[in-house]
Amino acid sequence: MENVRFEVQLTILQVDGLWKQGLLRSMKPYLIITVDDGQLIKTNYASGTFRLAWGFTHKLVVNPKSIVLLQLFDQKRANEVSDGFIGLGAVSIDSFMPFHFSKDEYKTRVTLRSANGSYCGSVYCQFKRRKLSPEEISNDKSQKNIAVFNDNELNTWETRIDDFGHMYYYLSPQLSVNSSITLEKLNSLNDEQLQKNFSGFLFPENLKLKINLDPNVIRHLLENYQLAQFVRQQVAVEKGPLPAYWEMRLSEDYHIYFVDHVTKTTTWSDPRDSLLPGRPIEQSQSLHESYLRKLHYMYERPEMAVNNTQLQLRVNRATALEDAYDIIMKLSVEDMRKRLLVRFRNEDGLDYGGVSREFFYILSHALFNPSYSLFEYATQDNYGLRISPSSYVNPEHLTYFRFVGRIMGLAIFHRRYLDVQFVLPFYKRLLQKPMVMEDFRDIDEIYYESLNWIRNNKVDEFLCLNFSCEENRLGDSVTIDLIPNGRNIPVTDENKLEYLRLLTDYKLVRSTHMQFDALKEGLNELIPDSVLLLFDENELDVLLNGKRDIDVEDWKRYTDYRAYTETDRIVTWFWEIISHWPIEKKQKLLQFSTGTSRLPLGGFKDLHGSDGPRKFTLESIGSVSQLPKAHTCFNRLDIPPYESKKELERKLTIAIEETSGFGTE
Repeated sequence: MENVRFEVQLTILQVDGLWKQGLLRSMKPYLIITVDDGQLIKTNYASGTFRLAWGFTHKLVVNPKSIVLLQLFDQKRANEVSDGFIGLGAVSIDSFMPFHFSKDEYKTRVTLRSANGSYCGSVYCQFKRRKLSPEEISNDKSQKNIAVFNDNELNTWETRIDDFGHMYYYLSPQLSVNSSITLEKLNSLNDEQLQKNFSGFLFPENLKLKINLDPNVIRHLLENYQLAQFVRQQVAVEKGPLPAYWEMRLSEDYHIYFVDHVTKTTTWSDPRDSLLPGRPIEQSQSLHESYLRKLHYMYERPEMAVNNTQLQLRVNRATALEDAYDIIMKLSVEDMRKRLLVRFRNEDGLDYGGVSREFFYILSHALFNPSYSLFEYATQDNYGLRISPSSYVNPEHLTYFRFVGRIMGLAIFHRRYLDVQFVLPFYKRLLQKPMVMEDFRDIDEIYYESLNWIRNNKVDEFLCLNFSCEENRLGDSVTIDLIPNGRNIPVTDENKLEYLRLLTDYKLVRSTHMQFDALKEGLNELIPDSVLLLFDENELDVLLNGKRDIDVEDWKRYTDYRAYTETDRIVTWFWEIISHWPIEKKQKLLQFSTGTSRLPLGGFKDLHGSDGPRKFTLESIGSVSQLPKAHTCFNRLDIPPYESKKELERKLTIAIEETSGFGTE
């Protein structure tokens, strides 16, 4: 059902149960409604005491597996330390609304709970599917309505009607979307008309949003409708207007960024995301609180209840992976839900949490080691892991991927962390989100830029592109047809978007779909989609791996020096400064110095440069009037011999903060 979407009208009828926990008092409650981490809606304030009556109505676009997340707040409780949160609950669309069913209207009750148990109430919702009357239904039910809406893939969806008169949307990859503006009309418009025409395309008339673009840029966007739709998606009109003194701009590669005219800074982060209803708060605080609420709600669900009987795993430290595979693959789902206790043979340690944490740490370093060929680094200098297309070399590789899924499920279920760094698109696949060309940015920035050039420029026969791609399989280059006989079908300016879509689908999905499906099967045995889909991809990364840290002592241990020694005062100051920096600032420094904020599984000793393994290096070079300079290909940071620790920290901060969000060489 991933290719199906349909509209529902959601009505919040009432919320009751507040009086049971002593909350009977004057309130100003509202709900935040999230659908699949993509549609964010704030309701009006409710009225009433014993029962809060809303009558709030909003149209949603969902699929049968969509998760609707409801969070209840009280504006009167909001202050400097609290956003007024009361309780949270969630419901899956397919749990009460079958897709192939004649009924139009459904009512359901969603239980809301607070993390501290102070509140347990219910929200009553009505979902109504759109149904056409017999007079509205065309005799030809295959009639298509192009560009009904566009998802993150910018695909075109057909309007279809089922046997009960319900309208729904079906993804049709074969369809192409054409601009509603003809070339003749485009050429006849002056600069002012172009700006007005495109502003109407991007923004509703009643929304106070605007973006000033060069007329030539507008012409290019209107000639390339899917690119224009990509820009429109980033504008995110559903988030409302920008805060005061903020401006929206478009980068050279057609990505929206934002300008703060008060601080005179730019950022990729949308300032509208940092606003909770009623008051502004720090974005990091908002995300942190939201994640913790979802986490508590998840572990309160019946499917996440731990059986109090014991599951004892006895493994050898030296052969932990092999022992774990032999044991875990023989376990039933009921066994894996038992309380986990791990013992290392010939060791006296009892598992009060520490032994099992080390067990998962050891498994992580063995199971996700690229030398096992199940996973591989995204690129030579990107240590995020992805499924290796060459993993088929092991005839039992699908069983091992199911084992990987079980290990991930055990870690989440028993609240343990793995030590692994997957690329972000891997988590998007787990959450059933579509893969888009922009996902290559998290895997291989250079490859993404080459694809983006194809998308934004004229393609002719001199590029020698066809509907195929090359894949390295154990040292051999193999040609893969993206469509039948693709290697003999040239890519032209007319079909290049289809080529990019097919290439993205193959590289990010089809090339490893069997391995991924086996992994997902193992994961879902313990962690169903109804739990996973509560989170977004970044939260899922934290759920699986915890908050990553940078070990400064490990950093020091594997650092080389040029024209400095380990005892020089500038070196001593450097380590003292970053030892007290928060994790986010350390990651910025690592990104500035090496080109990546992530480390390989072995830590700093496994850092690679452009020519193979290369340690982080500090070098004395430059004038004290200059800022520190990075050479990311060689993991080298040039620091002039500043006269004071304060000056060193100030100039380090300037160097890493000025490049935040835009990257640097």
